[in-house]
Amino acid sequence: MGLGYHNVGYAFQHIGHRSDRWRGMLQKLNTDCLVTDSVWKITAVFRYFDEHGVYEVECDKYDPKAKHSCPVFQVDFFTMGDIEFVTSGPMMNENRHDFKVGGWNRLEHTLEVTAEMASYETAWIYINSVEPGFNYEIDDVKM
Repeated sequence: MGLGYHNVGYAFQHIGHRSDRWRGMLQKLNTDCLVTDSVWKITAVFRYFDEHGVYEVECDKYDPKAKHSCPVFQVDFFTMGDIEFVTSGPMMNENRHDFKVGGWNRLEHTLEVTAEMASYETAWIYINSVEPGFNYEIDDVKM
């Protein structure tokens, strides 16, 4: 764990080999609150590092599908044992401040829960869009 945002506590630090862009920090969500037409603001701060986790490097904050995109959240809705699911896909970062190498950068997403999403029993939120070989720290996650 790295030193947290504003040097308080610790940040989640993902260092190591990932085989895919979507293999990031994952959290299971309580779906009781994820009802049809509810709107959720998801925010966090992050830093982005090279493959050794030592040097902070720049990433593309505005295109979650770009080769060197910054971390973003994705939310998947499903029922265990079922092959059907619905996903938000890699969400666009709504924060429009320029990326700061060496500083904490803000993530902002809006999730609007559809009737289809709300019909599933399970929801996972996780970090997506980090190229294999790159590392990140994330802190101050709120939903």
